[in-house]
Amino acid sequence: MITIIITAALLICVLEGIPLFKKKMWKELLSMGFILLISLLLEISKILNIITPINFIEQLFKPLGKILFNKL
Repeated sequence: MITIIITAALLICVLEGIPLFKKKMWKELLSMGFILLISLLLEISKILNIITPINFIEQLFKPLGKILFNKL
């Protein structure tokens, strides 16, 4: 599963990165790479069951959500 995700990320990087590199759009290339890297790290950590900021926020607000939505 991880190999499929990494392959997809590399494919996105090639398809989106080469035109940006040829047009010398450095800021767009850097932002695309940064967003792709963050999404890749979050997806791999989700597969490996490593705690992420999303899990932390979910654990923090889950009791509050149960209290609020049970009263509705």
